[in-house]
Amino acid sequence: TGGVVCEGIMHHASTIADLRSIVRRSQEGKRLLKLESAVEKLEMRLLVESRILADDGCFISSLAEGDEVEVQLVCLPESKEVRAVREQKFGIAQWLNDGSEMSRLCRADKEAMVIAVAQNGMSLGCATPELQGDIDIVTCAVRRTGQALKHASPELQANPQIVQLALQRNGQWLKYADESLRGEKSLVMAAVGSNPKALAFASSDLKDDRDVVLQAVS
Repeated sequence: TGGVVCEGIMHHASTIADLRSIVRRSQEGKRLLKLESAVEKLEMRLLVESRILADDGCFISSLAEGDEVEVQLVCLPESKEVRAVREQKFGIAQWLNDGSEMSRLCRADKEAMVIAVAQNGMSLGCATPELQGDIDIVTCAVRRTGQALKHASPELQANPQIVQLALQRNGQWLKYADESLRGEKSLVMAAVGSNPKALAFASSDLKDDRDVVLQAVS
């Protein structure tokens, strides 16, 4: 059965990949790696406040407020949906819309959707509304395809960090950002700097802002 096997503290300056490396080199991590390979369907997971850390590129500072964040190393049974995906030799993103029972299950399974959006960010559109509001999945999706912001929940379309990630891919995805963020000058400047056509989606005030207009035409 799954359960917490150890706990540790990591400072904000590192990435999740750094954390994962440290855990795997620790005595407990080495023991669990042996257990992971020896016991069928058992996997290691890193969690913060019950949230699976799926994006190794994220900084620890993005996980929680304060000077320290508690991360749990947990042994979890692999879900049948994810196991089925890994046993098959083709990408999950290709068959999320095939109408099968497996497709329905995967659209509601966080681990399966992390795999799907890593393959194709627009697969976020196939996720359940709950998972379209999951910051881990949405972050992974917009990193892969900025246009995936279109399928994020309204709450995450109003998240400046998520929107900024999408704009790094192409400024025109400002059109999917919450209206409140279309009036944020720094975000709009970044958007029009990436794609001048993004000016069309800025707030009325910023469309007439000298700095924004000059950034768009430069």
